[in-house]
Amino acid sequence: MSYNGINRFNFPQGQLNSPLVTGSPQGSQPPVFPYQLYTGSPAGPEPSAGLNSGMPWDIDLSAPTLSENPGTLFPSWSLWPTPYNPLLEDESQQSPQQAGRKPGETALVEIGVEKDGNADEHAQSVQEVFERHNPNAESQLTGIDTGNVQGANTESLLKNSNVINTQEKLDTAIDAGSTDAFRLFSDKIDAIVIDGSASVINGSLGYSRNEIYRDTLNRLKANPYLAKHLDLKPEDITGLESDEKNRTVITEKVSTAIVSYVDQRLDAPDSEFQKARQHYQNTTRNAAEKGVVVVVAAGNQHKLNGTFEKDTLGGDTNFLAQSNSVISVAASDNQDTENLADDTIADFSSRGDGEFNPTIATDGVGIETEFGKQNGTSFAAPKVAATIARLQQENPQFNFHRIKEQLKSTAVNTEALELAEGAGILDTSTLLASPPESFNTGNAALFSMA
Repeated sequence: MSYNGINRFNFPQGQLNSPLVTGSPQGSQPPVFPYQLYTGSPAGPEPSAGLNSGMPWDIDLSAPTLSENPGTLFPSWSLWPTPYNPLLEDESQQSPQQAGRKPGETALVEIGVEKDGNADEHAQSVQEVFERHNPNAESQLTGIDTGNVQGANTESLLKNSNVINTQEKLDTAIDAGSTDAFRLFSDKIDAIVIDGSASVINGSLGYSRNEIYRDTLNRLKANPYLAKHLDLKPEDITGLESDEKNRTVITEKVSTAIVSYVDQRLDAPDSEFQKARQHYQNTTRNAAEKGVVVVVAAGNQHKLNGTFEKDTLGGDTNFLAQSNSVISVAASDNQDTENLADDTIADFSSRGDGEFNPTIATDGVGIETEFGKQNGTSFAAPKVAATIARLQQENPQFNFHRIKEQLKSTAVNTEALELAEGAGILDTSTLLASPPESFNTGNAALFSMA
């Protein structure tokens, strides 16, 4: 029997009348098991080469007779049940090599970069971390137009307490603040995918529900009469006290009202937030298909926003981590040891919500930079991005899915929950231990919002 073919075939569930399986029974039975498809005639024993010889068949074929008598549906094809192989998933995703990505070009895009190239400390520190872990990758800092940050513009107007004085304006401010990160980052990803200048994009930026809750509280403090729209009284807001650090001590009543109001606004099926998130998920999926790995910081909102300690699960999750087509990076503390197993997840590192958890964690506490020691997932993410770029240098044929699986399978588990650390702590040595199949310079684009 001869085996050939490397193409992937996709058939909608329940449709067994493809030309390749003409004459197959039509039935409504639920899927039983996945199959691998092999060419060859006549049908013979199961191919010993297994997964490496065949083509993934995307449908779970339901006819029980297939497992009993493979090859009877169509004389020139044999169907064999095989184990699921995640590395064959999403073959529509291109590798940098297949996509023809330019080697050695790195775009570091930050909100703190001016048109003349001057960058703030945060931007320079992110670049420093990236280059420390991948000195072979060239990098260039470019900026985000802060004039397009609708939420920031709205927030700046709060200097005049009469600006946001209606429920409509309050809702508009919530919509703007919850969609800016999606919109700005999506635009940048699209631009880089089109111009082909990078094979890794790092985003040390983002926003979370906790920050929307906080912004809403500030707007209520600026205009307490808005409280009636949250079933509160103005005195519920004006009566809030401050602690010794001049932070608002929020009552459970006010906290519950704000969380409920914001969540209902964001979770409505046709909300601006849901539409922006779906667009972002489509954008990151397209990037993966075009040979680009998107890396994002998990966020720094856990336990830092004491105002809303009673938030529901996921309140501190970075919006930009809410896609299956990104690598989300939590911040760990290495405890000044080389033993990865005793690393702990930083208190500030945002946790997942069960659906979207961090992919992996790495050093984000006490990171040495030109401007002193820095803490944050903003400085953990560029280390992972640089490591992925190195992995691409040695394996330019790896697509997004393969890289994500490699990161997860080589990570070191600690005692932390998956909500906090994802698959575990990045183990660079193990990840890069396999001999390089070819050498090419990985590319990365780094994004950051202060």
